[in-house]
Amino acid sequence: MQIKPLLSLFRVKFVLCLLITTSSSNSAVARHNDVATPEPRSVTMLRRSVENGEIGSRMKVDESFRKYCIATAPEHRRQLETKFLFSKRDDLPFISEKLERGSKQEKIHAIKLIPTVHWTGTEPILTKLLSDANEDELVRVGACYALSELGFKKASPLLLDQLKKTRSAQMRRASLLALGNLKDPNYSEAIKPYQGDSDDLVSLYAEVALARMGKLKGKPNTAIKLSESNDWAIRSEAIRALGSIGGKDATNRLKEIAEKHPLPGVKLAARQAIEKAKLVGMDRREAIKYIRSKLKEDDIEIQVWAMNIAAKELGEEGLNITTVPLTF
Repeated sequence: MQIKPLLSLFRVKFVLCLLITTSSSNSAVARHNDVATPEPRSVTMLRRSVENGEIGSRMKVDESFRKYCIATAPEHRRQLETKFLFSKRDDLPFISEKLERGSKQEKIHAIKLIPTVHWTGTEPILTKLLSDANEDELVRVGACYALSELGFKKASPLLLDQLKKTRSAQMRRASLLALGNLKDPNYSEAIKPYQGDSDDLVSLYAEVALARMGKLKGKPNTAIKLSESNDWAIRSEAIRALGSIGGKDATNRLKEIAEKHPLPGVKLAARQAIEKAKLVGMDRREAIKYIRSKLKEDDIEIQVWAMNIAAKELGEEGLNITTVPLTF
C-alpha cells in the first residue's frame, strides 16, 4: 500500500530534476548571450513544494480521505475521523477543495466529516452548496445538517427559505432537522404549520424541531403515533425522535416498546432512545460524564450506542472520550 505514494513522489522529483536541468541549460545559454533568464515559475513552485514536504503531506491526506470514502466498519471510520481531527487546521484547504470541486461522492463524504471533526471555516462553502439549486440534492441535504451541527445560526434564514420554497420532501425534512438543531425559538411559528404536512417524516421532524426549541405544546403525539407504524423506516425514526424529544410522555412510550415489542431490534432501538432521552436538558459536562459511564456498561449494545452518540453529538470531545476501550 505504501509503494504507490512513494512512487508518485519519486516521479515528481524526477520531473523536477528534468525541469531544473533544462532550466540550468537555458540559463547557461542565456548567460553566454548576456541575457538574464529567471527560473520558470512552475519549476520554482514545484521545487518549493518538494523541499517543504507539501506534496508528501497532500498525498497522505488524500490517501486518508480515500480510505474514509470507502470505509464501512464504524471503528475504521472513527480512526480516520480522529486522524483528521488532529490535523484539521492544516487539512482545511484540502477539505474545502473537495467541497468546491470534488465529485458528488467526495462532496458527500467531506460533508459527513465536517460535524464530527467540527471543521469550522467551511461554513461559507456549505452555505453556497445549500443555495445552489443546481447542486445535487444529497449534497444540499448534507450541507443542511453540517451547517446546523456547526451551530452556524446565520444559516437559519436560508434554511427557512429552503423549507418554504422546496417541493422536495427530503429537503423539507433536512431543513426542519437543521432548524431544530440550531434551537432558535424565533423560527418556531414558521415551523408549526409543518406539523400537519402530508409527509409523515416532515410532520415528525417539525415536532422534533419545536421540542428542541422548547416550543412543543403537550404530548409528542406525532412521534407516539408513528412509533406504532408498520413501516419499519418510519417507526425507527419515530423511536429516535422520542429519544430526542425526551420528557415523561416520550420516555413512557419508549419503555412500553422496550418491554412489549416482539422484535429484538425494535426493543434495542427503544432502549437506546431511552438513554438518549436522559441527555435532554443536560449541560455538556453532565452529558460527557453520563456517556463515559455508559462506555463502561456490561451491555455491549449500549457501549456501542454511547460511542456513536459521543461522536455525533459531542464532536471533538466525543472522539476523545471514545478512546475508552470497550469491554467485549
